[in-house]
Amino acid sequence: MGCGIPAITTRMAGVSEIITHGVNGLILEDPADSLTLSKWLDRLATDPDWRNRMGEAAILAVAQYTWERNASQMHLVIDRARKI
Repeated sequence: MGCGIPAITTRMAGVSEIITHGVNGLILEDPADSLTLSKWLDRLATDPDWRNRMGEAAILAVAQYTWERNASQMHLVIDRARKI
């Protein structure tokens, strides 16, 4: 997503929590639904406006997930664990 590529995932993957379906990526409700996946891949390949619009939104969606933020959150988790 950070490279401007709309992600495709399933509802069962954790990343689905940061994806807005049809805005910055696509979420399969049924991970075995190969027909829907095939249709989405075909549309992404043949509809540059849709693909680019989602890709641009994907960049914005993940911009907040920096290494600094990750390190800060991990530091908080470790500090809380030490207090237990």
